[in-house]
Amino acid sequence: MIDVPDFLTPESPEVYYSTRAIGRADSALIEFLKVQAQASSKQRCRVCFHPSPEASQQEMMIAMHRDSYVPPHKHKGKGETLLVIEGDATAPIFDEDGTLSDAIRLGPPGSGHTFFYRMPDDIYHGLWINTEWLIYIETTVGPFRRDATVFPQWGIDANDHDAIGDARATQLAQIDTLANRRKH
Repeated sequence: MIDVPDFLTPESPEVYYSTRAIGRADSALIEFLKVQAQASSKQRCRVCFHPSPEASQQEMMIAMHRDSYVPPHKHKGKGETLLVIEGDATAPIFDEDGTLSDAIRLGPPGSGHTFFYRMPDDIYHGLWINTEWLIYIETTVGPFRRDATVFPQWGIDANDHDAIGDARATQLAQIDTLANRRKH
């Protein structure tokens, strides 16, 4: 563990709020997030640049280790944006029944991959991290409400590591098949 910077207030071991009037990030903050994420059971950590969960605009920098699992989910009544700073990931998109319908390969500017997306509300999506770390900015509208995130019945239990590994391999193979079809 490293010391928590004096401008961060912990909400939990995985969530910190910046107390700076003007939110900003540097390499030291990214390193802090990585260290905290490694110590976290979910292998992720975020800094919220908005003042509270009640804020109408929510802006976060998130570090996720490749072992972090982001299950398929959708958001009721709000979209989200994602901007990659570091790393490589794949965002699978699913139909209501769990059929893989699309995928977005993500990477920072210059990587040749998509570095930004805006995900509309009510679309099931997930995230597979392909590199050791994925660092990104996520924005959405507030206030934060846990019940505004919907997890499908066909999703995988976040504690079933064997099923997660199988789903990752299966979905990434399906994504490769989708990509190859689009080339022809």
